[in-house]
Amino acid sequence: MKTVTLLIVIAFPLAWFCVPSADGAELLRNISWNELQQSGATLPGEVLPAEPPEQGSILKISNPADEPKQVTLLELKNPGITGPAYAIRGRIRYEHVQGKSYLEMWNYFPDGGASFSRTLGETGPMKHLQGTSGWRDFKLPFLITQDKNVRPDRLVVNLVLEGRGTVLLGPFALEQYDSIPAAMRVPGAWWGEQTGGLVGGLIGGVLGCLGGLVGTLAGRGRARTLVMTIMAVVVPLGVAALAAGIAALAIGQPYEVWFPLVLGGGLNAVIFGALRPMIRRRYEQHELDRIAAVDLGHASP
Repeated sequence: MKTVTLLIVIAFPLAWFCVPSADGAELLRNISWNELQQSGATLPGEVLPAEPPEQGSILKISNPADEPKQVTLLELKNPGITGPAYAIRGRIRYEHVQGKSYLEMWNYFPDGGASFSRTLGETGPMKHLQGTSGWRDFKLPFLITQDKNVRPDRLVVNLVLEGRGTVLLGPFALEQYDSIPAAMRVPGAWWGEQTGGLVGGLIGGVLGCLGGLVGTLAGRGRARTLVMTIMAVVVPLGVAALAAGIAALAIGQPYEVWFPLVLGGGLNAVIFGALRPMIRRRYEQHELDRIAAVDLGHASP
């Protein structure tokens, strides 16, 4: 019973984080390249049919020269934003893109002010465009921080290529949210960057606390049952977290999902797995020393 209770206490927080939570997204507009073309809009590239399993028409943009190239993909007037945070999201694939290229969203306000968001990150939905990539999610989020009563009246989305390359873009969507962490979350992700940091911190904190407790008790030869129970519980949990991280990576979950599971679970499994036989031998040696002391008359049975 003690083993089961300890397992529940340790596993429950991680299990809670693994449950996908609603990101509070409100869809304001879907953007289809095929529909825009049929409406007479001038697009900067070639409109192609969907590439299964991707859905919706695709906009293909190529830059055959080594010179930088910037094109306007989309302009939305009166986007209807009422919330404090919003984002343009979609799917993107690219081939042989030179330099650190990116998408950007310019946000224009009624008072004449303008601000932008750019995909210049190293990981996640705001990762920059470089080299070749299969289809992945992207997001261009924005948080209104100054005058919270003012909303943008125009959004412009550009593609900036630093050199040669081909970029394919699936349909876009404009969504609004209650907060910027929600705006950053990838659709279908188990959690976002903020929760990913909490998961990593939780695993690291548990590892550190349990390691200190195990080291202290084992070093003094105390509480053998408790220590061996902790070892018996933590190692399988580490393996489970590692397996979950590998599965998350295999199914395309973002970096903030699979990395803390792989790192934390791997460390738990390896460190505690390696320490378990050493600690067992330490307790056995302590017991032998106690028996020897009793036999010599230095301790009472």
